[in-house]
Amino acid sequence: MLHLVWVLTLLLPDLTDARVTDLNCTERIGNEPRYSERAVKCENRYSESSCLFMYGNPVRQGDNADRNVRCFQNPTTRQVDSDLVRMATNTCPKTCGYCCKTPEFSCENKQDPRINCSLVTNEQCRSELWRPILLEDCPNVCGLCTASGCNDLAPDCQADRNICSRPDMKAFVEVNCKRTCDLCAASTTTNTTLPPGLLEGLLNGTTGGVIGGGAIGGGGIGTIIGGLLTTTPRPSRR
Repeated sequence: MLHLVWVLTLLLPDLTDARVTDLNCTERIGNEPRYSERAVKCENRYSESSCLFMYGNPVRQGDNADRNVRCFQNPTTRQVDSDLVRMATNTCPKTCGYCCKTPEFSCENKQDPRINCSLVTNEQCRSELWRPILLEDCPNVCGLCTASGCNDLAPDCQADRNICSRPDMKAFVEVNCKRTCDLCAASTTTNTTLPPGLLEGLLNGTTGGVIGGGAIGGGGIGTIIGGLLTTTPRPSRR
């Protein structure tokens, strides 16, 4: 049935509306929603040529034009269809601007992170030095939710964190909600992947003597850390 619905979307004009209809993976800038960096922060599962055929031109970060209606709109009801959104996410998430809905982004950041996740940059997400910290504290920001090997098997565990402390849910959460309930094994924590002293250095700006005999000075890292620890948020994300 879903495939038939999608085939029918091919009959829709290859056009977009003037503004974003489905607010997934958007952030509000001024008075209007625009695609956030997390909308396009992944790769398509299908080839670029296939995605171009299926969904037309890709969305762009910061744009406010609607996605191609084939990404989300039921051709009969003209409403957002969750099944079509799921199909687009599983095939061409970057083209349709649904990267934030992929498994790589489908977890919550740590409840009490050591750094301000809302200020993490793309450069930090790509950095091997930052990766262990971001993997544990800010996986949702960098698309690292599936990288640690410790993930929630059940959907929406984070919807009610009280299940983590309920004795009658203990057996369930130990298997199905490990990330949400902080039950990841010690082998997945950051300390096992960083050289001695580097984690502490990254967090307090004293890596000058740890890496390359001072090749990365404490001042530079300290400046970055200082910014991460401020409370100025980025625009709200969805």
